[in-house]
Amino acid sequence: MISDAIQTSAAINPGNSGGALVTLSGQVLGIPTLSARDPELGGAAPGIGFAIPANTVRDIAAQLISSGKVTKSDRASLEITASTHSSSSGQPDGVTVDAARPGGTVTVEILRNGKPMQVKITLGSLTS
Repeated sequence: MISDAIQTSAAINPGNSGGALVTLSGQVLGIPTLSARDPELGGAAPGIGFAIPANTVRDIAAQLISSGKVTKSDRASLEITASTHSSSSGQPDGVTVDAARPGGTVTVEILRNGKPMQVKITLGSLTS
């Protein structure tokens, strides 16, 4: 899932995004980050890309400057081991999680009203 991303038709090529996504008046909207993939073609889907919003970039940069790490990302994370999953043809097609499994229970730390608390959750799985 891509949350809070800006969809763009700007070309996004590995190692050469072409710079910031800007308006005609020069306002920075975001940083082009990834292109959509077409599983049938096995490559990028032409004309569909995503950019990280400028506000997100500014927030993360300020955290890195002040503390040397991201201290608030508004994202959840689990301590897992993962690797790239490949299809039978050898093409990368997803991520394999080598630790927690669907149906298992994990403890997650969250912030609620600014206060950290731990909750137990049961992992599910996405079906296609």
